[in-house]
Amino acid sequence: MFSKLTGKQKQIVDCKKSRIVVKACPGSGKTYSVSARLADLISTKSFKHTGIAVISFTNAAGNEIRKSLLENYNLQSLGYPHFLGTIDSFINKHIFLPFGHLIMGCKSRPEVVGTEFNQWYEYDASMRNRFSQKITDPNYYFDKVSFDKNDVLLRLLPYNSYYFGKAKWDNMYKANNEYKKEINDLLECKEKHFKEGKANQADANYISLKLLKKYPFILKGLSKKYSHLIIDEAQDTTDIQMEIIDLLDGYNLENIIFIGDPDQAIFEWNTADAELFLKKYNDGKYFNIELDENRRSSTKICSVLNKMVGSATVSIADVKEDMNQPEVKGYDSKDSVQEIKNNFLKKCNELGIEYKKKCNSF
Repeated sequence: MFSKLTGKQKQIVDCKKSRIVVKACPGSGKTYSVSARLADLISTKSFKHTGIAVISFTNAAGNEIRKSLLENYNLQSLGYPHFLGTIDSFINKHIFLPFGHLIMGCKSRPEVVGTEFNQWYEYDASMRNRFSQKITDPNYYFDKVSFDKNDVLLRLLPYNSYYFGKAKWDNMYKANNEYKKEINDLLECKEKHFKEGKANQADANYISLKLLKKYPFILKGLSKKYSHLIIDEAQDTTDIQMEIIDLLDGYNLENIIFIGDPDQAIFEWNTADAELFLKKYNDGKYFNIELDENRRSSTKICSVLNKMVGSATVSIADVKEDMNQPEVKGYDSKDSVQEIKNNFLKKCNELGIEYKKKCNSF
């Protein structure tokens, strides 16, 4: 199956540099290239007790890699000593859950709350602002705030999600340099529940960073466990996640590769920062590879993309030429969004595009 790789995709598989950054455009076969490099490593190197950690940012992306490994390279699974999963699951499994109590002061193994599977409900819903009717119990906001790497309280949602506004978030201190009451209440809430072993995922990442800095033995153990790191969808890292990766890299990893596209960042609403990936790409210590061949879209669509983001994507799709002229649609209301959606679905029907393929429009 390696024979099906394009020249640039094969460069990712064959590259012997120890520090690599791959910038990949949409439709360039990024997942196919990641799985190819992974399959090549497994087939050419001896892994007994030290393995490869393949980290992505969504379960869907990880499942795509698993599917590609099975369909293209007949690899049934990626078991011991390797890891394939989200960056959150990697951090939780290896750092936060086994060692979080050392920072949090809780008496037992901590847990991650505020997730789909472990909802957060420890608050008094009757405590409300008499004007806005928003809940004022600070416990309600436990899973909606965390800390940045400088220990400053961090909101995880838009300003209007909280019972107090932008002004207090932007200036947390009173004239005497003490915290304003609303901020102090949140800080006390976080401290209380940390001691009870509760944390949201952003907290788990924050605490894990503190753990790695304070207890080098954790880093040493991880560096022995994984000699290779593959960071997929690297444009979606937060600064805390990137610093955790950098700390791991500082322990003499044999190889690390970042793969992503800053123009496809989707988690900026959740404190991710695509600039962190670009800094890696522009850092002279990393070897750069660029996948700029789009296998999905016509030349016209690639041309629109290039004008919008300043890229140089080239179409190598089966149907490079398309009579349909791409359109860029703006929106200013729910009604206009619905109109765009309806027009899109109508066009798909006219072109005979199957329902399950309609979301893969680019």
